[in-house]
Amino acid sequence: MKLAMMITFTFLVLLLLSFLSFTLLTMIRKVEFEEMIVPPKKEDPKPEE
Repeated sequence: MKLAMMITFTFLVLLLLSFLSFTLLTMIRKVEFEEMIVPPKKEDPKPEE
């Protein structure tokens, strides 16, 4: 019984990790894609002294 619980727990953790890494990669790709289309705007330009 303990073994089955451990296997299930490990499977759930791996599933969660894969899901999180997938969403992270998708977000990074989305940001890179948007930057390729629209050039990044400089929000606060620092004045040169």
